[in-house]
Amino acid sequence: MDTVTSRLGFFVFFDPQNIVDPYVLQLIDAFRPNFSRFIIISNSQLDTANTCLLEQHCDCLYFRENKGLDAGAFKDGMFHFCGWEEIQKYDEVVLINDTFFGPVLSFEDMFQEMSRRDLDFWGMSAGYPSDENWLDVKYGYTPAHIQTFFTAFRRNMVASQD
Repeated sequence: MDTVTSRLGFFVFFDPQNIVDPYVLQLIDAFRPNFSRFIIISNSQLDTANTCLLEQHCDCLYFRENKGLDAGAFKDGMFHFCGWEEIQKYDEVVLINDTFFGPVLSFEDMFQEMSRRDLDFWGMSAGYPSDENWLDVKYGYTPAHIQTFFTAFRRNMVASQD
């Protein structure tokens, strides 16, 4: 039996030329059916035609200054555009950006499989540990991590005071 029945998605878009490329729409279209509510946050200032393209594929489209990169966009989306009380209504909150191509396989199958698992959070891709410290991490190396282009958080984690 599925444990996740409602899902809120935040999709961060950025293009330095302020253009919505076809691969972005393909990615969004593959994700959209898996969400109860799907919000796109644009760090790009788009013209009317490109704005209309994104508006057709989401419940809400918000524009913001490209400040704070994806983390800043997710924060603005969650706290300024949506609100803490709204976020806690969903079984799962998913943060996605447009830095990858897809889908290769069905996202629906992935969401169905993961909804049956008892998890606090999960991601689509692992970042492996490395002795190199290319991000200047305080540990002096890059630890194993879930890559941030796609992360999902369950209600118990989102609603936690911690």
